[in-house]
Amino acid sequence: MVTTAHTRDGLALRTHRWAGAGPIRAHVLLVHGIAEHAGRHRRVAARLGQVGLDTHAYDLRGFGDSGGVRAYAERWSRYHDDLEDQLAAVRAAANDLPVVLYGHSMGGLIALGYV
Repeated sequence: MVTTAHTRDGLALRTHRWAGAGPIRAHVLLVHGIAEHAGRHRRVAARLGQVGLDTHAYDLRGFGDSGGVRAYAERWSRYHDDLEDQLAAVRAAANDLPVVLYGHSMGGLIALGYV
C-alpha cells in the first residue's frame, strides 16, 4: 500500500506498507539509503513478510516521490524529525507488537543518529 504523509514543515513524503503473511509478529520501519527510494526494498519487505513481519518504509525528503530539494536537507535533524513521526505512525499501527528500526546505508546513519 502506498500513501502520503506530511512532515512537520509541510513536505509530502511517500510511504509504503507491505503486509506480512500469516499472524503478524512485529513491524519493521525501513529507512533507505542515499540516491534511492523505499520502493527498491520491496523484495526485502517480501522476505520479511514471509516470516510474519509487516514492513513500512518512506521515501526520505528529497528522494523518490517525496517532496523537497533533491538530495538536500536544510538541517540533518529534519531527517530525525521525519523518522520520529514515521516511527510514531508505525507504533500506532502495530497494536502493541514490537517495532524494529532498520536502516540501510545512509538510512542506517539517520537511524543511528536518531536513537
